[in-house]
Amino acid sequence: MIRGRHTIGAGFWMQRIQDNENTGSRQVGVAAFATLTTFLQGTLTTFQAIPSPNELGWRSLFSAWHIEDTIRVRPGLTLQIGLRHEFTNGWNEVSGRAANYVTDASGVLLTAPRVGSSVFTAEQRNQTL
Repeated sequence: MIRGRHTIGAGFWMQRIQDNENTGSRQVGVAAFATLTTFLQGTLTTFQAIPSPNELGWRSLFSAWHIEDTIRVRPGLTLQIGLRHEFTNGWNEVSGRAANYVTDASGVLLTAPRVGSSVFTAEQRNQTL
Protein backbone atom coordinates (compact mmCIF):
# COMPACT_ATOMS: atom_id res chain seq x y z
CA MET A 1 0.00 0.00 0.00
CA ILE A 2 1.41 3.42 -0.94
CA ARG A 3 0.37 6.56 0.97
CA GLY A 4 2.37 9.68 0.15
CA ARG A 5 5.96 9.05 1.21
CA HIS A 6 5.12 5.71 2.81
CA THR A 7 5.12 2.27 1.22
CA ILE A 8 3.64 -0.17 3.71
CA GLY A 9 4.03 -3.92 3.25
CA ALA A 10 2.98 -6.95 5.26
CA GLY A 11 3.15 -10.68 4.90
CA PHE A 12 2.42 -13.99 6.55
CA TRP A 13 3.93 -17.45 5.99
CA MET A 14 3.02 -20.85 7.44
CA GLN A 15 4.44 -24.27 6.60
CA ARG A 16 3.92 -27.72 8.03
CA ILE A 17 7.05 -29.88 8.02
CA GLN A 18 6.83 -33.67 8.15
CA ASP A 19 9.61 -36.27 8.29
CA ASN A 20 8.89 -39.98 8.54
CA GLU A 21 12.13 -41.41 9.85
CA ASN A 22 12.74 -44.92 8.64
CA THR A 23 16.37 -44.84 7.51
CA GLY A 24 18.62 -47.79 6.71
CA SER A 25 20.77 -47.39 9.83
CA ARG A 26 17.66 -47.75 11.99
CA GLN A 27 16.85 -51.06 10.26
CA VAL A 28 20.22 -52.79 9.84
CA GLY A 29 22.44 -51.32 12.60
CA VAL A 30 25.63 -49.28 12.88
CA ALA A 31 29.16 -50.62 13.37
CA ALA A 32 32.01 -48.38 14.54
CA PHE A 33 35.73 -49.03 14.25
CA ALA A 34 38.55 -47.19 16.07
CA THR A 35 41.00 -47.09 13.13
CA LEU A 36 41.36 -48.21 9.55
CA THR A 37 43.44 -51.17 10.78
CA THR A 38 40.70 -52.36 13.16
CA PHE A 39 38.24 -51.98 10.29
CA LEU A 40 40.36 -54.18 8.04
CA GLN A 41 40.77 -56.71 10.88
CA GLY A 42 37.03 -56.67 11.59
CA THR A 43 37.48 -55.56 15.21
CA LEU A 44 34.47 -53.51 16.30
CA THR A 45 34.56 -50.70 18.82
CA THR A 46 30.77 -50.52 19.13
CA PHE A 47 27.78 -52.05 17.38
CA GLN A 48 24.24 -50.73 17.65
CA ALA A 49 21.18 -52.45 16.25
CA ILE A 50 17.47 -52.00 16.65
CA PRO A 51 15.84 -55.46 16.59
CA SER A 52 12.37 -54.19 15.65
CA PRO A 53 12.58 -50.56 14.48
CA ASN A 54 9.54 -48.30 14.61
CA GLU A 55 9.01 -45.58 12.06
CA LEU A 56 9.00 -42.17 13.74
CA GLY A 57 6.67 -39.52 12.36
CA TRP A 58 8.10 -36.06 13.12
CA ARG A 59 5.82 -33.04 12.67
CA SER A 60 6.32 -29.30 13.11
CA LEU A 61 4.49 -26.14 12.17
CA PHE A 62 6.53 -23.05 11.31
CA SER A 63 5.02 -19.58 10.92
CA ALA A 64 6.17 -16.01 10.47
CA TRP A 65 4.66 -12.57 9.91
CA HIS A 66 6.10 -9.16 9.15
CA ILE A 67 5.09 -5.57 8.60
CA GLU A 68 7.31 -2.82 7.24
CA ASP A 69 7.21 0.82 6.23
CA THR A 70 9.55 2.27 3.62
CA ILE A 71 9.65 6.05 3.96
CA ARG A 72 11.07 8.26 1.23
CA VAL A 73 12.55 11.01 3.38
CA ARG A 74 13.95 12.95 0.40
CA PRO A 75 15.37 12.07 -3.04
CA GLY A 76 18.33 9.75 -2.48
CA LEU A 77 17.39 8.96 1.16
CA THR A 78 15.01 6.17 2.11
CA LEU A 79 14.28 4.88 5.62
CA GLN A 80 12.95 1.39 6.11
CA ILE A 81 11.57 0.14 9.44
CA GLY A 82 9.76 -3.07 10.22
CA LEU A 83 8.83 -5.82 12.61
CA ARG A 84 9.11 -9.58 12.08
CA HIS A 85 8.09 -12.50 14.28
CA GLU A 86 8.84 -16.21 13.66
CA PHE A 87 7.44 -19.06 15.74
CA THR A 88 6.97 -22.83 15.84
CA ASN A 89 5.14 -25.44 17.86
CA GLY A 90 8.34 -27.52 18.23
CA TRP A 91 9.48 -30.83 16.79
CA ASN A 92 6.94 -33.49 17.76
CA GLU A 93 6.53 -37.23 17.16
CA VAL A 94 3.02 -38.06 16.01
CA SER A 95 2.63 -41.25 18.12
CA GLY A 96 4.32 -39.99 21.30
CA ARG A 97 7.54 -42.02 20.81
CA ALA A 98 10.10 -39.20 21.02
CA ALA A 99 12.82 -40.08 23.53
CA ASN A 100 15.44 -37.97 25.24
CA TYR A 101 17.95 -39.01 27.88
CA VAL A 102 17.94 -36.74 30.93
CA THR A 103 20.41 -36.27 33.78
CA ASP A 104 19.97 -36.17 37.54
CA ALA A 105 20.99 -33.20 39.70
CA SER A 106 24.67 -34.23 39.58
CA GLY A 107 24.73 -34.53 35.77
CA VAL A 108 24.65 -38.34 35.56
CA LEU A 109 22.46 -39.84 32.82
CA LEU A 110 19.34 -41.57 34.12
CA THR A 111 18.76 -45.10 32.80
CA ALA A 112 15.14 -44.44 31.80
CA PRO A 113 14.74 -41.91 28.96
CA ARG A 114 11.95 -39.35 28.90
CA VAL A 115 9.42 -40.51 26.29
CA GLY A 116 6.66 -38.26 24.97
CA SER A 117 5.46 -36.35 21.95
CA SER A 118 8.34 -33.84 22.06
CA VAL A 119 12.10 -34.44 22.23
CA PHE A 120 12.50 -31.37 24.42
CA THR A 121 12.56 -31.91 28.18
CA ALA A 122 10.46 -28.79 28.85
CA GLU A 123 7.20 -28.55 26.94
CA GLN A 124 6.65 -25.20 25.23
CA ARG A 125 3.55 -24.48 23.18
CA ASN A 126 4.91 -21.45 21.32
CA GLN A 127 8.64 -21.08 20.73
CA THR A 128 10.13 -17.99 19.17
CA LEU A 129 12.94 -18.73 16.74
